[in-house]
Amino acid sequence: KGDAKGKCYTAPDVRVPFTVLMGTVLMPPIGVFMAEGLTGWFHILLCSLVTLAYYFPGLLYALMIIYY
Repeated sequence: KGDAKGKCYTAPDVRVPFTVLMGTVLMPPIGVFMAEGLTGWFHILLCSLVTLAYYFPGLLYALMIIYY
């Protein structure tokens, strides 16, 4: 059935849904929350801190979390 690696969303072909991707582009911590849920609180907190410092490193970190 594919390797979802514990992600909150379930897609039949294990791709990231468009809503998660758009949430990540608009606000990276929201995208991480949509992908990981509350169990990924550390990633959400870290992404929030990095995004507060600079947007692009926060976006890259969020994309790394979502696609890894």
